[in-house]
Amino acid sequence: MLSKTLFHWSRKPLDIFLTNSPKFEVRTQGRAWVIDKISKTKGATSRVPAASLVVFREQAAELFVRHPIIRWLGWKNLFGQYWSKRVYQDIVWNASDAFQCGRVLVVRKAEFVPIDDPLRLREQITRRRLIIAGDIAGAFLIVIMVILAVLAYDMLKPDVRDWLFAHMPEMDWETSQILMRIAVCLLVGAIITIPITIYFMKIVRKPNPDGSVWDVEAELECAMTKADKAQAAEECRNSREQAAALKTNPPPVVR
Repeated sequence: MLSKTLFHWSRKPLDIFLTNSPKFEVRTQGRAWVIDKISKTKGATSRVPAASLVVFREQAAELFVRHPIIRWLGWKNLFGQYWSKRVYQDIVWNASDAFQCGRVLVVRKAEFVPIDDPLRLREQITRRRLIIAGDIAGAFLIVIMVILAVLAYDMLKPDVRDWLFAHMPEMDWETSQILMRIAVCLLVGAIITIPITIYFMKIVRKPNPDGSVWDVEAELECAMTKADKAQAAEECRNSREQAAALKTNPPPVVR
């Protein structure tokens, strides 16, 4: 399989990506999200009842970048998640650049286009603002908890510790120690809980309409084979065109 092949498990049937002009409509904070693994138990950060799988490869995969680590949801980076490079942009492609087998669609080439639905655009802007607010609040909370932790374990120089205590609300020493240790427990608990919770998230593959098991791997192999043939044909065609161009306009001979 190609070195950079990205997967989007969708709750929607594949028809939604094929109706009219093929389009991936962003509905998560103004971006499209993909993962770098097809494993149904790795890379997911929510429990997704998947009805279809959209695969981006070659140029289409270059529309995505790894989720940044320095964010409130930065832990998504550790689970191989990517998001689209441009915000508030849908992804479109030509039907000739997409290859379908069953409920799997492989896209070779695609491009960004602005969201054309004002209502969905406003909704995505609102969701993104909430995430940004979470980034700010989360960073502030982490700073406070770290300060309380170092205070609880007396890890600061006396003059720095005295300055911090002077700017904190008045309380007796015993109460302050209890609050500091609670903060430490919350910080450690959050660090431990997030990866454990995400580890148990998984993709739930919906069965076929006849009740049989959805063989994603077989359909993916079929669609990827079609895409491989199209890529090989394109490379062959480009080689012929280059050879013809050189024959028509040969490079000057250096004497």
